[in-house]
Amino acid sequence: MADYKETDVSGVAWQRAYQILILNPLDQPATVRYDEEQVINLNNEQIKQFVGNLGYTVDPLGIIELRDPETLELTGETIPVATVHEALFSDYINRAMARDDGANLVPPVEPVEPEE
Repeated sequence: MADYKETDVSGVAWQRAYQILILNPLDQPATVRYDEEQVINLNNEQIKQFVGNLGYTVDPLGIIELRDPETLELTGETIPVATVHEALFSDYINRAMARDDGANLVPPVEPVEPEE
């Protein structure tokens, strides 16, 4: 049986984390959740669909093996999780202090709900 307006298409698809949520509850370990989507480029049109998430409890003594964003290959370098925490903490404090001093900052961003 033929399909109405059947057309050959060409494209590429990949998976990515479109949102990263870090929960930092008082007196409990921090957790990280990566919300993932598949992106399909099809005939110059982009289709996105939620595919799941990946979450874990943060180990403050852990390390992160760095990867080249262009090739995804391991670089051989590592960074302590504590350094990432220090950077995010510093970013928060710096932005909060600038806000409190009346700096004109970008409005807050709300988490994105996954597309289905």
